[in-house]
Amino acid sequence: MRTKIRQYLSRSEHLRGLVKSDLEKSATHTDDLKSLEELAADHPQIPILLAAQAKGKQMEKDMEYSKALERHQRCIQQLLSVARDLPEGQLRTALYKHIQGSLIHAERLSDYIELRLSSKKENSIKRSFSESIKDTCHVQ
Repeated sequence: MRTKIRQYLSRSEHLRGLVKSDLEKSATHTDDLKSLEELAADHPQIPILLAAQAKGKQMEKDMEYSKALERHQRCIQQLLSVARDLPEGQLRTALYKHIQGSLIHAERLSDYIELRLSSKKENSIKRSFSESIKDTCHVQ
């Protein structure tokens, strides 16, 4: 059991580090996002989708991780559809780069959600285990 707890803590720290690094990268991502929005001035659908993604990031800050992941996935699908229809050029390249970053972010968010779910399960198992021990142990 101690081994499993150590593994869980190790995974937890690893994912926390990924989330923190993701937040740090978002500062440089803002500059790329502004240039992408400037390039997409003639394509009104792109800024709308980017704004929807920004709302997903706000959902993450509000700890609505599952809803945020769903929003990110929908936006990525729609951005891919738009990118396929664009002619070769700077906008298409920038959009694909943004989509790749979004995919990585969504994958990390998905891992974080899985970690939280497994943590909740482990905590409930620990509680039930400790309660059963308390029920069966008596001071003599």
